[in-house]
Amino acid sequence: MAAGTPGAGSPPLAAVRPRRSGGVAFADRAEEITVGRVVRAFEGEDEVVACEESGCTLRAGCRLRGQLRRAQAAFLAVLDEVRLGDLVDEPSAPLLLALTAAPR
Repeated sequence: MAAGTPGAGSPPLAAVRPRRSGGVAFADRAEEITVGRVVRAFEGEDEVVACEESGCTLRAGCRLRGQLRRAQAAFLAVLDEVRLGDLVDEPSAPLLLALTAAPR
């Protein structure tokens, strides 16, 4: 089973192995997956502050909401530049990169 597919045509981010020794493993070529993609897969693309859900009385004239959207976009843009492979180094690299889905 695949998990964390952000859009049509994108390969799955992770594979779920529902066995006793299973769990979640990154898909093939985990070292090429960006941190931004991981964050989007787990957190979604919702706004940082859910203004509609909060019932905020300032919503109609709010000047902060647009700035929060820009900040979130900038945050994700930076994380899109970082690959998981950039975050691992010896001696943990082989272990972390081994967390890939088993070949079928």
